[in-house]
Amino acid sequence: MMRSGLIEPMDDMVDFGRKSVSSFAPGPRFAEYFDHKTGTENLEIHAGGWVSDYGIVGLELAACPVCGTEISIQNAEELEILKMELVKASHRFLKTGSDASLPCPICTGENLIKYWQTEPHLGFCQLAFVFWNWPPVQECRYDLVRYLGETLKHNIVFTYGRL
Repeated sequence: MMRSGLIEPMDDMVDFGRKSVSSFAPGPRFAEYFDHKTGTENLEIHAGGWVSDYGIVGLELAACPVCGTEISIQNAEELEILKMELVKASHRFLKTGSDASLPCPICTGENLIKYWQTEPHLGFCQLAFVFWNWPPVQECRYDLVRYLGETLKHNIVFTYGRL
């Protein structure tokens, strides 16, 4: 993305021990990719562990991989219990980098978070691209999502506007 002129470094990489964050500003060719620019765009690339805190706060649906129960905003009490467990699991994940498990508030069965189906997706990943104040990446004149997926040889997942 730097070679193409879409982004340019903003500052040095910040090292947080097990994880690092690099920040980038729109590059000289940003206007070739998107129709508009706010002037406040920032891209953070998180390496070494990331979780969508906003996804946990805005969680609308989670399906337990053990019992199959869908916990949604209609089950407000169970959903709040699940959110509290997700916060604990995210702390464990960010501290250790290993897969975190999550107990179901319905069946009490426990399984790795990566097997839970959630809306929105919660991240729990080792590499994340956080686009602050960017136009939606789907509006890019080039297929940026496909480019990143092919370059990284990995599926790209959205969570509340982040990749």
